Amino acid sequence: MMRRPFSEPVDDRARHRGRTHELAQGIDFNSLMEPVALRLLGEPAQKHGHEWRYGSRGSLAIDVAKGTGLITRPTPAAASST
Repeated sequence: MMRRPFSEPVDDRARHRGRTHELAQGIDFNSLMEPVALRLLGEPAQKHGHEWRYGSRGSLAIDVAKGTGLITRPTPAAASST
């Protein structure tokens, strides 16, 4: 192990963040969306192509091709109509 002079501060957190960022850049997160969604959320209530919807009203939508998701809340009028 190389020793540094006391006058030269070492920021291990910054060095760790740099390594983590480098590792994350090499991961294709979009391709992981489908298996992660299935593992965490189970089978979706609805499937329309690449869009999967979860919840009784489809309030959680995931696009497994793009690797994106959207949570929507029903308006008070829509919630009271059911």
